[in-house]
Amino acid sequence: MKSLVVPIFAIVVLCAAAPCGAQVGLYGAPEMLQIQAGQAPPVGQYHTSAPSEGTSHQGIVPLPAPTPASYQASSSQAPASRWVRPTTGMVPYQATMPSLSPPHLAKATPVPAAPAPQPVPPKSKPAVKKPKPPAKVQPHNLTNQLLQEACGACDVDSAYGDGLSGCGIGEPPTCDTCTVPACCPWYAATSVLAMSRDQPNRLWTTYWTNHYSDQLMSTTDIGLAWRVGGEVTIGRRFCCGLWSLEATYWGLDSFSGTSSMSLAAPESVSTPMDVQRIEFATVNGQNYFDGAAEHRLWRRNEIHNVEVNLIRHSLDSFCSPTPTWDAQWSAGVRYFRFEESLTFGSLRSGGTWGGSGGVNEAYIDEQITNSLIGAQVGCELGYQWLPGLRLYIAPQIGLYNNHMRQYFTIYRGDGVTANPTAASQMNDSYPVRSTNDALSFLTQIDVGMDWKFWNNWSARLGYRAVVATGIGLADNQIPQYYLVDIPEIRNIDHNGQLVLHGAYLGVTYNY
Repeated sequence: MKSLVVPIFAIVVLCAAAPCGAQVGLYGAPEMLQIQAGQAPPVGQYHTSAPSEGTSHQGIVPLPAPTPASYQASSSQAPASRWVRPTTGMVPYQATMPSLSPPHLAKATPVPAAPAPQPVPPKSKPAVKKPKPPAKVQPHNLTNQLLQEACGACDVDSAYGDGLSGCGIGEPPTCDTCTVPACCPWYAATSVLAMSRDQPNRLWTTYWTNHYSDQLMSTTDIGLAWRVGGEVTIGRRFCCGLWSLEATYWGLDSFSGTSSMSLAAPESVSTPMDVQRIEFATVNGQNYFDGAAEHRLWRRNEIHNVEVNLIRHSLDSFCSPTPTWDAQWSAGVRYFRFEESLTFGSLRSGGTWGGSGGVNEAYIDEQITNSLIGAQVGCELGYQWLPGLRLYIAPQIGLYNNHMRQYFTIYRGDGVTANPTAASQMNDSYPVRSTNDALSFLTQIDVGMDWKFWNNWSARLGYRAVVATGIGLADNQIPQYYLVDIPEIRNIDHNGQLVLHGAYLGVTYNY
């Protein structure tokens, strides 16, 4: 049966071609096609592969049907819809099929099977999140802005170079400016001070009796040793560390010193001050201060400083791994108090200090207080030399009102107050109390270095100088002559200056 497939197929093709020939006329009518073994069918839906010897035509392979547009006549003279008689054998006119080359006709290409459909997994329902309650809206004002602290998490490995902040120690990482201040908004510092003051204007008090040009002692002979003091600071950072508010107190132990002058008998000491116009219960002042057995001087100073500053940080070097600069600006108020007392004492010849109830000794005493209250501005410029080690300079300058209070008196050791003599024609009496206000300037400069040596801890070592002008000094209130000129004593002289300088060492803790 398989051998009859080809003849039957040829007969069907011939029968179908007969009506086509009748339509186009007898000219060029095709003859009966003779299909030989090994030949491909003209144009159809199937063709057979070439059989080997002793085998029949097998392996029918379907071919794609060509589109009409793909056919072109082999000769330009013949119509495209006709068949041309072959020169040898019965071969039909073959249209050009560029897409089907002979190698493709010789052997069929297997068509890959379509992939089997995969089951679609059922869609899972998304988890339903519970809505969060709405956050409470705070009114936008300056207070809430300053108190806002949500600036990020704490970076415990930050290297905060200026020693004022930081929550950890380590290699300088990359971090934002909010990390460290948000972690440690509070800081406290304490320092030990060791300072001295400058010498005031010289006031001569003693000379060798009968040798007026031989001056022996003045107020500058009072030795004022360096005094130890302390400083305490507490501060709070705001706005991710851009601003901070801090309060500082520092003070020194009382400066105190003495000086004395005496000569071997029968020599004595006297004073260049005009003491002959005063008397102690009808006893003239010369009996106590001139030809005396000994003169003594006492000085005492007290210094207190309180200030509150608002600080703006900029050019910070919190986490810089390389040397860099930083700066901060400050403005605030300061209260500076300077108290000074100066006493000049004289012992009569033949008497002893404190003997006979003090009737043999007399004193000239001056006490003055300077209270400076005003505003100041300042800055701190720092250079991070090494990670954790920073050098800085911090100047401050302020304009102040200096309220001065004075107390001046002359008295005897037993408490009797001196009075001007009748010959002096002075109606006023001692003690003399007066007040005055003056414009003063105060400048403070700190130079030093910070060292961040442990988590949250840093140390500070530096030098401080404080200069105050427009100050009333005790030495300037005692008149060299005319102790009875009470109106002049009452008018406080405030053209003096005070210079304090010394070193400090302290630690800062951030929390």
